[in-house]
Amino acid sequence: MILRAFFFDMDGVLFDSMPNHARAWENVAMRHSLDFTARDCYINEGRTGQDVIAEALRKSGRTNVTEEEIWTIYREKTEEFHRLGGAPAMTGMKEVLNEIRVTDTPSCQSQIWVVTGSGQKTLFDKLNEVYPGIFMRERMITAYDVTHGKPAPEPYLKAWQRSGLPKEQCFVIENAPLGVRAGKAAGLFTIAVNTGPLTRQDLYNEGADMVLDDMGQLLTFIRLHSYVETQILPLYDTFDSAHNRQHALAVIQESLNLVRELTLRQSPLNNRDLSAPLSAASPLISYAIAALHDVGLQTDREHHHLHSGTFVRRDAFLKTLFPADEIELMAQAVEDHRASRPEPPRSIYGRIVAEADRMLEPMTVIRRTVQFGCRHYPELSEEEHIKRAIAHLNEKYGEKGYLRLWLDTARNRQLLAQLRSMMTDTRQLQTLLLRMLKEEKTAQ
Repeated sequence: MILRAFFFDMDGVLFDSMPNHARAWENVAMRHSLDFTARDCYINEGRTGQDVIAEALRKSGRTNVTEEEIWTIYREKTEEFHRLGGAPAMTGMKEVLNEIRVTDTPSCQSQIWVVTGSGQKTLFDKLNEVYPGIFMRERMITAYDVTHGKPAPEPYLKAWQRSGLPKEQCFVIENAPLGVRAGKAAGLFTIAVNTGPLTRQDLYNEGADMVLDDMGQLLTFIRLHSYVETQILPLYDTFDSAHNRQHALAVIQESLNLVRELTLRQSPLNNRDLSAPLSAASPLISYAIAALHDVGLQTDREHHHLHSGTFVRRDAFLKTLFPADEIELMAQAVEDHRASRPEPPRSIYGRIVAEADRMLEPMTVIRRTVQFGCRHYPELSEEEHIKRAIAHLNEKYGEKGYLRLWLDTARNRQLLAQLRSMMTDTRQLQTLLLRMLKEEKTAQ
């Protein structure tokens, strides 16, 4: 997940405009006897003004409204917004943009884009006034560039296509549910920064990969990601193929998925008791833990989880991002992630990384077992490799195996059941192991 293009929404992200937008909509709605609250404004953010008015009319049960009346309401709302003071820069956004530019190198320049449903003619002048020298006209997607605005994916797809970069090198920064939906529909990593009155659940429900509370947390993420990309993932490149860069990235993504799932479970609409509820910074903490969980392999395999904990406690850069109590929480979590650990992890974060590290997709488990054997026991014959692999699979994943699931997630339960079912057909399993063994030896 190399981030090279940053697709910023405008209202509620670059500009702290939503409070005045919400007040303007409320005032105009009251004037026209429309049932439309500040929360409705945030929920519908990203739509064109005309679409917002159409939603307010629908919600109010009014269908016989002319196009002229819609434009009258829109003009009144625009005038009311400017009367209330318009839109100052979002607190912390200048620091975020400066950080992106600081991390640029001559060989690797970041792209900063604006992707907005706005059609203001003076948009670029406004951006250049508040953020001088940051934005370029050719890196803007506005209402004039698309046929279907948010929540359709077209705005973000157009930005991605014009960037010329792979999707995995682009990410979206949004604050609105419809914008999050658009980013995810475009297949992009999407961070929601909750700068309004919505709940984290509102944003996670639309599929956000991370929900952060403010631009300070976004700044921390950008710094943390740069550190992981330049200093941590290269370590995984030196490990065996079962614990390589792709494994680390997969654990990161699955950890973020679990944070989303657990956050939604804690919704007032689906309140389930968790022994250690997630903190506001949980996506950042879980991201760091997932990235660091196997770094101890650079010392040795047998006690790598403990070496990973030592690494976390001693790392100077992490101490610039996280307070001491969160550093200790992270260290304990990486120490607790091993499947052979008989005791439950000491915190919800340990459970998250342990569960994310399980990688229980059956074909992945079986291939990683073969890869480990090829790397550590190259002297074995094909028959001995297959025998070792079957013994390991039963010892770890069998009905009486030592692996434990520490979180009640349907996905891992289902995958473990599928794996165990495959393991019961010994002949088919042997055939699969032999094929994978030949593929791995050919690839060496």
